[in-house]
Amino acid sequence: MLRNLGIKAPRLEDLSQVDPAILASIHALLTSNDRWLGMPDDLLFSEFRERGCPGEPDKYRRLCEEVKCLLDRAKFDVDMPDAALLRSIVRLLAADEPNELLVERARIDVAEFFADFSRQKPSENRSSSADHGGESTEVIVIGAGFSGLAMARRLVEHGFTFKVLEKTNDVGGVWAQNRYPDCGLDSPPALYSLNGKPYVEWSRPDPKRAEILGYAREYAQHHRLTSHVIYGVEVLDLRFDAGAQGWDIRVRHRDGELEIFRARFVVTAVGTLHQPKFPNISGLDSFQGEIVHTATWDSTEYRDRKIGLIGNGSSGVQVLKPLAAEAENVTVFQRSPAWISPRTELPGPSEAVLARLDQTVWGHAVLRRIGLYWTAGDKSFDTLRIDHGWPGVGPNQDNDNIRIELETYIREQLRGDEKLAVKLTPDYPPYVKRVVFDNDWYTTLLAENVSLTTSPITRADSRGLQTADGHHHDLDLLVCATGFYGDRFLWPMNISGRSGHPIHELTGVEELRAYLGVALVDLPNLWTIQGPNSSIGHGGGATWVIDSQAEYIASLLEIARSKDIGILEVREDFVASYNDELDRGLQDMVWSFPGVASRYRNSSGRIVANHPWTLLEYWRRTRNVSLEPYLVERKTTQYRSTHQRMNQGVLK
Repeated sequence: MLRNLGIKAPRLEDLSQVDPAILASIHALLTSNDRWLGMPDDLLFSEFRERGCPGEPDKYRRLCEEVKCLLDRAKFDVDMPDAALLRSIVRLLAADEPNELLVERARIDVAEFFADFSRQKPSENRSSSADHGGESTEVIVIGAGFSGLAMARRLVEHGFTFKVLEKTNDVGGVWAQNRYPDCGLDSPPALYSLNGKPYVEWSRPDPKRAEILGYAREYAQHHRLTSHVIYGVEVLDLRFDAGAQGWDIRVRHRDGELEIFRARFVVTAVGTLHQPKFPNISGLDSFQGEIVHTATWDSTEYRDRKIGLIGNGSSGVQVLKPLAAEAENVTVFQRSPAWISPRTELPGPSEAVLARLDQTVWGHAVLRRIGLYWTAGDKSFDTLRIDHGWPGVGPNQDNDNIRIELETYIREQLRGDEKLAVKLTPDYPPYVKRVVFDNDWYTTLLAENVSLTTSPITRADSRGLQTADGHHHDLDLLVCATGFYGDRFLWPMNISGRSGHPIHELTGVEELRAYLGVALVDLPNLWTIQGPNSSIGHGGGATWVIDSQAEYIASLLEIARSKDIGILEVREDFVASYNDELDRGLQDMVWSFPGVASRYRNSSGRIVANHPWTLLEYWRRTRNVSLEPYLVERKTTQYRSTHQRMNQGVLK
C-alpha cells in the first residue's frame, strides 16, 4: 500500500486526450473499483481505437472529471489491485481476453511503478561501485549499448562491483555507431525502451538516431552507470583460468596499448549488428570513387554526386530519400525486393502528445505500455506460424491478408507503374525476412534522378559497376547498406573457455548454440545478451529480450554470491535439449520458408537469430532461474582484478 503520496494534478485538457481505456484503468487503480472498466468492445472504448475519438462523449467527459477529481487530491492512498481487478484492467487495455502471463507481467509492472513512484530519487538507494583502481572487480560487461546498460543497471541494483568496456567513446551501441542520414527506429518507440526508465519523450512514431542515442545517455545517467564505463577499449580475447575461477580479458586502447582485465564473471553485450558486411564484388578494390558502409558513415559528402546504393533493408530504405534529395543521381542495385510496410500513425493523439501524457498523467505510461505488450507485440504472433492445412500462398490466412495489403500499398505508392511494381514485389511471404518500415522508398524511386536496376552486379572497375545486362553504371560514391555479420555471435573476439580451445574453432563461427540464448558450453562464468537465437520476428522484441536476459543473468549472479559459488558452467545436455526444442519449434515458423536467404539464417540454412516463442513465453522461461542447468563449483579463491598495461606485449 502506498500512502500520502503527493502528485501533480493534470489539466482537464490533458485528460481529455487520454485513451478512455487508460482513464478507466487509472480510476480503477485509485479506487479499487471496476465501475468504469466495462468491456473492451463498449462504444466508449472501441470508437477511440477505431477512429481516435471516444464514443459517448458525455460519458467520456464524466470519466475525465472523475479521474481529475481523484488526482486533484493533495494526498491519497493506493493499494495494489487484487487479481480480479487487475485482470479486468488488462482485458480492457489489451482489448482482448488476457492470458495469465500477460496478467502476471502487468502485476509486476504496476508494482514496480508504485515502488518507483514512492521513491523520490530512483537511484538514491542503489550502491555505486565504480572503480578504476585496484579494487576487486566481480563482473566485466563488454559493450555499452542497450544490452550493456540494461545489465549494468541490474549489477548496480544488486551491489556488484563491475566495469563496462566500450570500444567507442559513447554509450548507445548501434545508435552511437550508425550515423547515416535518416538513421532511425522502425519499431514502436513506446516499446523500444528499457525497464527502469521506459518512458521518454519521443517526438514522432519513427524517432531518429539523435533521440534514441539521447535516450541511451539519459538512461545511463539516470541509473548512474557512466562512471562504470571505460571508453575506447576494444576487447581482443578472453581466456578462462580454471585455477583462479575467472577470466582474463585482453583489450586494446586507442593508443595501441594493451591491457588485461581480470574478473570472475563476464557478460558479453555486443550483439551482432556491429561488424559491417561489405558486398563481395569482383574488382571492387579497383574502384577509384569513395566506398562507405552505412555503419561506417561519418561526414561523407553526397551532394551533386553519382551514387550507387546497394541494399534495401532498413538502412537502405532509410538512407535513399536524403541521398536522392541532394545527389546528381542515385542508382539502386536491388538484389531481391523486400516487403515494406507503410508508416501509419494509429488513431488518436500523436506520439509527441502521448509522450507528454506519459509525463503529466499519473499511471498513463505504465498502463499504455501494458496494452502495447499485446496490441503491438504478441497479438501478431500467429501471423508467423505455419498453418500446415492452409491452402493459400503463404503460411496462414492472416499472413496472406497482410501480403494483399502490402501489394496494394506498393501499387498505390508507384502510381500505377505495374512494370516497376513487379520488380519491387517479393515472391516470398511477409516476415520470412524482416519487414521494413517505409521512408518514402517507393515514391523516391519515382524521382527523375533515381533509377532501379535488378540486373546482378558482375564486377567493379575504376569508374563504377558493371551489371549482367551489359550496362555500365558510372559512380563516384558507392553506399553499401548491406548489413552485418548477423550469424556470427561473440565475433571477432577470440574466446577460449575451460578446454583451452577457441570457442569458434570448437563449433564453427556460425554454429554457436546457447541455453536461453545466454549460456554456452565450455564458457564457465560467461553469459551473453542477444546471443544465439535470442531475437523475435514480431513486436518490440529487442528490448524485451534484453531486459529478460539481463534479469536472468543478474539473478544467477546473486545466487552464486549467496551460495559462495566460484564457477557456474551450463550443462551440455541442457544446451542440446533446449536447442532441439528450439529447432523443432522453428520448423513451424515463417522464417523456415524454403529457398530464401535472410539475416535470420547462417550459411548452412539454420535459423540462428530467432526463437519460436512469444515475448511472454520467452519472459516466462528466463524468469525460471535455477542452478539445475549448471555445473557448480564452490569458490576456492578470491578473484581480484588487475589492470596490467602492456606495450608491445610486455606487461608494465
